[in-house]
Amino acid sequence: MPHVVVSDLPGLDGEVIATLRDIMQDDFVDLIETFIKDSLQRREALAQAERSGDREALRRAAHSFKGSSANIGARSLSDLCRQLEDALVAGGEIDVPAYLAAIMAACDFVLTELRQLLASEA
Repeated sequence: MPHVVVSDLPGLDGEVIATLRDIMQDDFVDLIETFIKDSLQRREALAQAERSGDREALRRAAHSFKGSSANIGARSLSDLCRQLEDALVAGGEIDVPAYLAAIMAACDFVLTELRQLLASEA
């Protein structure tokens, strides 16, 4: 099966994916699989922090997810995590459920695209 053209996957930065594919070579699939697995854990960490009302844990989880998303080329997801982190640092009232809904939707989108990418790597 031919590689998916990353430009057809709007949730991912094609240049980042191409660079990762070149650098990681045979480990590229493992990298993507690890990101998918870690993303599910990061989503749960965000949800748990919201449920507990722990704003600092929520900020740390958003910060961590921001970095891993940027590293894999998921810029929109990374940007949403940055926005939540920035809002939490600024303090005051914020609509955490709205932020998390946007992050979860973006994550679903990215994970779907990464799974398509993995299928094309097989």
